[in-house]
Amino acid sequence: MPLFDSGEADGLLFYVMLYVEGQTLRARLETERQLPVDETVRLISLLAGALDFAHARGSVHRDLRPENILLQAGQPVIADFGIALAVAQAGGEGMTETGLLLGTPHYMSPEQASGTHTLDARSDQYALGAIAYELLTGEPPHTGATAPIIVTRVLTETPRDIRATRPAVPAGMAAAILRALEKAPADRFRSCGAFAEALVAGTRDVADTSRADTSTPRASVWRRIAPAAMVLALLGVVSTVVSLTQRPSGGDATTGTTAADGGPSLAVLPFTSVGDDTANSYFAAGIADELTSALTQIPGLRLAGRTSAARVKEQGIAAREIGQSLNVGAVLDGSVGRAGNPIRVSAELTSTSDERVLWEQTYERDLADVFAVQDDITREIVSALQVRLVTSGSATAMSARGGTADLQAYDFYLRALQGYRVRGTALLEAEQDLEAAIARDPGYAWAHALLATVLLVQPFYVQVRAKHLEPRVMAAATRAVQLDDALADGHLALGFAYVVANAWDKAEDEYKRAIALGPRSVDAHFRMGQLYQITGRIQESLAPLEVASRLDPLYPIPLSNLGLSQGIVGRTAEGLATLRRVLALDPGNPASRSMLAGALLAAGRTAEAAAEARSLLASTSDPARIEVAAIVLAGAGESTGARQLLRRLEALPPDEIGRDLGLVYVRLGLGDIDGALDAAERAVETSLFEMLVYGLAFPELDPCARARALPPSCAASTWMSRVSRCPMPDGRGSLTTHKRPSGGDAARPRPRASRTQDYPARSAPRIASTLFFASP
Repeated sequence: MPLFDSGEADGLLFYVMLYVEGQTLRARLETERQLPVDETVRLISLLAGALDFAHARGSVHRDLRPENILLQAGQPVIADFGIALAVAQAGGEGMTETGLLLGTPHYMSPEQASGTHTLDARSDQYALGAIAYELLTGEPPHTGATAPIIVTRVLTETPRDIRATRPAVPAGMAAAILRALEKAPADRFRSCGAFAEALVAGTRDVADTSRADTSTPRASVWRRIAPAAMVLALLGVVSTVVSLTQRPSGGDATTGTTAADGGPSLAVLPFTSVGDDTANSYFAAGIADELTSALTQIPGLRLAGRTSAARVKEQGIAAREIGQSLNVGAVLDGSVGRAGNPIRVSAELTSTSDERVLWEQTYERDLADVFAVQDDITREIVSALQVRLVTSGSATAMSARGGTADLQAYDFYLRALQGYRVRGTALLEAEQDLEAAIARDPGYAWAHALLATVLLVQPFYVQVRAKHLEPRVMAAATRAVQLDDALADGHLALGFAYVVANAWDKAEDEYKRAIALGPRSVDAHFRMGQLYQITGRIQESLAPLEVASRLDPLYPIPLSNLGLSQGIVGRTAEGLATLRRVLALDPGNPASRSMLAGALLAAGRTAEAAAEARSLLASTSDPARIEVAAIVLAGAGESTGARQLLRRLEALPPDEIGRDLGLVYVRLGLGDIDGALDAAERAVETSLFEMLVYGLAFPELDPCARARALPPSCAASTWMSRVSRCPMPDGRGSLTTHKRPSGGDAARPRPRASRTQDYPARSAPRIASTLFFASP
């Protein structure tokens, strides 16, 4: 549950949180008492994913219970995260001295019930196990007339066998829940995700839970139900997806760090912020990022992509499984403790072949020495992996941090980097942090590059007009390259800025430069592939998108765009398989379902496309997804449903993000050319980068003077006409393939007074297959 704002008004304290329309899990239990087995698995899996996400960032709930779980359209949202800790800190030692326990007795772990001050993720796992127990049996594992009685039973008694109350529960599932309820934290599962895996395995009567969290995971409900909605509710982050494929890892007789494809390889996991104060989680994550950037520059060392590394960290899987999933020979994990000026950084390098610890070290330094610590860790890893270090001195960390020696500027940069990843309104805070960093160090090239990127994506998430930001975007990106021409991210930002300015050739040059400087940059390869898609060079887009997907196999955006390109060039089966791979791993992500629906429609599989569209509508009210559903339904011949969705879009506030662009697409899909152009003329002023090429580049618009009057990025003469010819009515009312006339405007047919036609089945598939190339 995100906290948007807080403060004081007229002497009253207030905070602003997400409004969740629905009931609590407790309210549902009061009406149903016991839930079906499959529904229990679904809810616990979603909750486990959200908890793992929070635990990876150093946050423990401490009071998880059905009253704190809200249900929005059936999706669970965790509320009151960290309230128990805040109460404890506010009350000081006196609260525990008077015997007051912070938590709810029925769901309190034994270590919490005994008054342990330092709790970890396994305490939340116990509470999750208690909730699972109640969902199946109708009552918590321990009950009593008073709180002291319940606490005594939590500490001393074993819960009654679930199957004694409900025999239909599979034995393996019951055993998994009892393991999560073990008295000793060490006897529980390694993570909440591992607990969820065992639950799913238990539904298949796999009762050997002692091995459930160390064996190779199957494509289970836990993997299929990626907790996007829950993660969004917790931190405003759309989760990434998990790869279906698990590639084998090899081993090296000496170091055990050589993967199957040869050569040393490494996954740098996000570092954990330790201690009760999790406000510095951005700093811990930033340290790992900087190490990744430094290690990427070392020849002969291959690193897993950041998104993939973050995802396996969230899952809490063992080093051996990480090696199999990411095809790496070693894993670097660590933690950062920061209390004022001193910092404590712990790092551990583990072989994935046999899970041996190859190197570990703890650094206790003054905060000003953080750059030197990063240098030390980089050199130690290079030594442990037996890679030749060709850089000299402390150049690695200096290069990684973009040239700043100002600790406060560096801190502002790391805060901004975290905000950029969170997206949403956090992008506005990231902009402020970067301005502060640049004010302290005007020569901070990385800060200028990140500022350009933050400004570029803001219009996708907050109510700002893209055209108002364009001068600042170009200035920041240009300055980054002027300060450091060897900075790959600077050229990447400048290339993106040129895309916004519709300077395609310049954008391609900058992307090529970024790839040359950072050949293992996932974003550089993805942006190049995306540029080729935008400009109609679909066949050329395949190679860079394949590279990006290979470098970061758990990153869904490049994989999704790859699936779309595969479909457009005629590799329909392969493209659909790629998109299904993304969706199967993340069914709660509306973007993935949108792309699959559009691809199915473009492939002529209208019934399947319509089914996906209806599933999409059940999961989101986002205007961008409503428009896709409407176009798909129109293309599938369900024009009545499409027009109902059109009315939903028309009823949105005029300044709603994506409204006008959505009206363009949907009206085109329904054949309402004049209505589409009405919306296009408004969207040019309000929408993202004026990049209406995705919906307006259709031969149907060629004869329209109004279409020719739109900006070049929206003109009907752009890339889609190069990809294929869309059928349109000719003067006699029959359908022919439209040929672009030669001889300029004079040769164009004159526009009719009204060009509204009802031919959605022919125009809608081409529209739907191009909607998501510009995903930021």
